[in-house]
Amino acid sequence: MDISSRPVLMDTNDLPTTEDFIMNDTIYPESGSGSVYDFDVFPTMSTADINRHLTRLNYEFTILMIPAMVFLLLLMVTGIVGNILVLHVYVSKCKLGTTRCYVLALAVCDLLSCCISMPGEIVDMTYNYTFTATYLCKILRSVNAFTTFSSGLILIVVAIDRYKKICTPLRIQFSVRTANIVVIMCCVGSILLSLPATILYGKRTISTDITLVNGTDCSTADAFIGTLYPLIYNGVQFLFFIFGSMVLITLYSLIGKRIWRHQHFRDSGLNTGKKPVRISSTTGSDGSSPVTEVISAKSKRLSRMISTDTTHQDTLLSKSRRSGNRKTTLMLFLITVVFILSFLPHLILMTLKALDKNSLSGSGGFAELAHNILLRSYFINSATNPIIYSFCSNKFRSECQKLFKCKK
Repeated sequence: MDISSRPVLMDTNDLPTTEDFIMNDTIYPESGSGSVYDFDVFPTMSTADINRHLTRLNYEFTILMIPAMVFLLLLMVTGIVGNILVLHVYVSKCKLGTTRCYVLALAVCDLLSCCISMPGEIVDMTYNYTFTATYLCKILRSVNAFTTFSSGLILIVVAIDRYKKICTPLRIQFSVRTANIVVIMCCVGSILLSLPATILYGKRTISTDITLVNGTDCSTADAFIGTLYPLIYNGVQFLFFIFGSMVLITLYSLIGKRIWRHQHFRDSGLNTGKKPVRISSTTGSDGSSPVTEVISAKSKRLSRMISTDTTHQDTLLSKSRRSGNRKTTLMLFLITVVFILSFLPHLILMTLKALDKNSLSGSGGFAELAHNILLRSYFINSATNPIIYSFCSNKFRSECQKLFKCKK
């Protein structure tokens, strides 16, 4: 074999660029497959040359994405520790109730997101040009879609439950069994909604700085690029978010209005200066003996004292129950607000990309970094829920303190 016909290995820094081909007026025909391993167009480059070049691009992209990876790593650690604590406290320390059911379901979804989706996104950014694991890509995107849809549906159910408890307390309420069934239905619906992700996502060919030398990324599969299917699926997600947000805002607005009216009514009643009505008793002269009258008077006074004490205890219990309901409502409301706000940047970027596929992505520098961080903003929701529980739930906070004291 003639030595001159063998591939010539080049240093990575000496690889030709598109500008070199233009300057030399060299035109290379397009490859039919567009694969990274189709070297007919570059007879002087070996497999090792191409792999080294893609590895260098991975390294440069990884260095650029370090802040985004640190951001995800912090969310992942916070979310894993926090949601494990939530599961421990609410499973072993909290009594049965609908709120317990909802919190546990949300914690499981958040834990899945922290243990599977976030590490998967870090791997995706690390191998931005050489992500070739098709099935892993499909699993990551499907789990991502499942946790998103299930969390959104459960939060809608939570809002309906709080509305029924506060605005229509005399009507039939959700039982624990009903809440469990509804949560299961939400999970089944989320599985169905996430099934298209297993088909649409996979290896996507991405261009590099060398003509017709392409890398692969975990994104919309090449087979669906330019078709309506990704646009339809993204549209369904966008409509789900808009419709869900409108339902949540409407229900919590009605809840807040009802609480404000109730508080205003109580405050206005206290400001009038009227004292509570007390039942007075008089002993008429019925011919009974003085001893009998004394005993009767003492019995009535004792009865009034017992009645007053019972009424006071009932009032305190009622106030405590109202305060607990309001704290629970505030906690679930804050979780809902964080969920909506954390998804807004992601959906705005997805909309921009649907209108212009080259927007922000691939621009390099700070814009590329911002694009990759905001594109994953919805992960904030999975890490912040335990923090909200710790601020709004005295029970959760005290049980966590006991747990850490025991370990010390």
